[in-house]
Amino acid sequence: METTTQTLQTEIIVAFIGMFASIIVAVISAISAFKNRKNAIDGEFKKDMNSKLDAILQQNPVVVHRVDAMEKRLEREESVIRELEASIARVDESAKTAHRRIDGMERKVNG
Repeated sequence: METTTQTLQTEIIVAFIGMFASIIVAVISAISAFKNRKNAIDGEFKKDMNSKLDAILQQNPVVVHRVDAMEKRLEREESVIRELEASIARVDESAKTAHRRIDGMERKVNG
């Protein structure tokens, strides 16, 4: 009977050790799978970001060209505005001079 009891105890101990080892292997496998998944996601994210950055860099010369063209157009329009302002100032001065002449003529006529 003692031998059977010892054998049963040994089998129980071996079963617990096996179960404990299985749990450890399962935990290690889960951690490894999580790390691999995270690395895969990080890799995909980096690849996606690099792709987007490449697209931006390829479009950069186009954007620079468009900005340069807009700056030139703005300079031309500002030049036209300055010319119009000068022209309006001349017209205003001419109108004041004409108004003074008309006033002078009215004084002579009304006397």
